[in-house]
Amino acid sequence: MTRTRRPGHVVGAGSVLGDVIGGFGITAQIRVRGCRAVYRAEADGRVVVLKTLCRDAAAKAHRRFDNEAAALRLLHNVDRVPDLVATGTTGVQRYMAAEWCDGVTLRALSSTVSRGVAVLEAPAIDFADLATATADAVRLVHDAGVVHADLSRLNLLTDGKTVVPVDFESSLHPESPNRIARRITWAYAAPELTDGPPDVLSDQYSTAAVLYRQLTGRHCRSPRGDAPADSAEALHKPARPLPDRVSRRHPGLGDVLAQALSIDPRDRFDTMHSFTNALEKTLAP
Repeated sequence: MTRTRRPGHVVGAGSVLGDVIGGFGITAQIRVRGCRAVYRAEADGRVVVLKTLCRDAAAKAHRRFDNEAAALRLLHNVDRVPDLVATGTTGVQRYMAAEWCDGVTLRALSSTVSRGVAVLEAPAIDFADLATATADAVRLVHDAGVVHADLSRLNLLTDGKTVVPVDFESSLHPESPNRIARRITWAYAAPELTDGPPDVLSDQYSTAAVLYRQLTGRHCRSPRGDAPADSAEALHKPARPLPDRVSRRHPGLGDVLAQALSIDPRDRFDTMHSFTNALEKTLAP
């Protein structure tokens, strides 16, 4: 017998403006992908980012959902990480509400258009400030015992002063499930992630790859054969040097990024502290 699915978000339609989920009224839809959705919502004057997942989604999706909630609990009160506000189940959905962070993604910061929508209020921020703020934000996450594992320009937000990492569903921490199918953005992924778990050194590689792309507008790796630069097949290709024009503007930065982008993790900086300190020293006015 064919199963009849219930209407609404469970079939990918998503909730709509004005719906209330777990006491939070939706004010804007940010993203809907199948059974997963992200909204801006409010309750009693408090603004949150509301993530929902249909209850009959695949088990791997539920494990990632639980993994992110656990990571945010571990990161409670860590500076520059959104606080977890509430989790629960209502109707056909599970939900997670976290503190709303003003700002734009790093991807939107370098473009006048993001996902087809004009970015009208992208903050002005110098690359040196952006680079050190990004590395320092990842350092704080590591200090709390969490590895982000999927850093990209779409899950790093900035308001022009600070950088906030978001989307911790693929993270690694003491409460992570033993089995979790991580989502990895290969354009910024460290080579070792093809056959091993994430760690602080793979996060360092991803941070450097993000900064390379933000500064130059291109991937840190060249394509390999028919494999594009952002594919898993091209992961073990050495990082490209910075273009001459960029090296002249930021002397020494190429060496710092090259070390963080080493194929062998043992050749990278030993910690994000060391990487952040090297960036600050190199980019100091």
